[in-house]
Amino acid sequence: MSPDQIAAIVMMSLLLTMVICGVHLAFALFFLSMIFGLIFQGPAIFSMSMLKIFGTMESEILIAVPLFVFMGTILEKSDVAEGVYQSLYELFGPIRGGLAFATVITCTVFASCTGVIAATVTTMTLLAVPSMLKRKYDKGLATGVVCAGGSLGILIPPSVMLVMYGPMANLSVAQLFAGALFPGLLLAFLYLAYIGVGAGLKPDLAPAIGEEERRVKGRKIWSNAALHMLPALFLILAVLGSIIGGIASPTEASGVGAFAALIIAAAYRKLTYLNVKEAAYTTLIVTAMVFFIIIGADIFNSVFLFLGGGALI
Repeated sequence: MSPDQIAAIVMMSLLLTMVICGVHLAFALFFLSMIFGLIFQGPAIFSMSMLKIFGTMESEILIAVPLFVFMGTILEKSDVAEGVYQSLYELFGPIRGGLAFATVITCTVFASCTGVIAATVTTMTLLAVPSMLKRKYDKGLATGVVCAGGSLGILIPPSVMLVMYGPMANLSVAQLFAGALFPGLLLAFLYLAYIGVGAGLKPDLAPAIGEEERRVKGRKIWSNAALHMLPALFLILAVLGSIIGGIASPTEASGVGAFAALIIAAAYRKLTYLNVKEAAYTTLIVTAMVFFIIIGADIFNSVFLFLGGGALI
């Protein structure tokens, strides 16, 4: 093993150590890239870094990142998730694990609308966890279904992570979306199966709620659930339908999705100046964080490959 390859191993080990110790991923990537770049490449690391930054900033595909984040944030403020969860809560509540089923299904629907984890996890933590704990659900299960269901946002399209990964790996984002859809839905189904088996074997793990807690009963429960699903289905069709159908590119579809989210917010009477302002600020913060990571990873990758890390792996 050459000294350069040993340096590549040290570089990767230090990255893992810094992240585990709490250093922000973007800053860890930048710091290690500059240090090892200066040692092994010299001042050329600065010109290479500028080229990487310029290449990232001129990428048309990455325009989708702020638009998808804005779409998810507007959707979070329009209370769509709350309506979906409440209707599924009444539908599945009277069976064991019903609230956990409702949580995973809502997370799956919300993941298909937002493409980011933060919006789903934050919303479902406020909606679902208190409801489950109040009804004596196991704490591990209550928090686990939110974490697991929330993470579907990085897999089920329109995933911001796939939008980031496509240009870095020279892969079609539309094909990545099409390829990730079935595994994401399969994972959601496996979560539901796990909850069902667990609640069946251990009734105290996820007890059913009382029939009296249903605000609506009979066929109205199904019509109520379908009604609350309509805005989410509208957004999914607007974004994924246009991409997979070949009508729009992921970047164009992100604009369609952001506009559709504004329409939904207006329909729910949540399209206020304050909500749009907060959504814009959140989008700015999240987008800056994402782009710092993309650029840092790009520079880190170049230095790592220069040291022979790719051949070593």
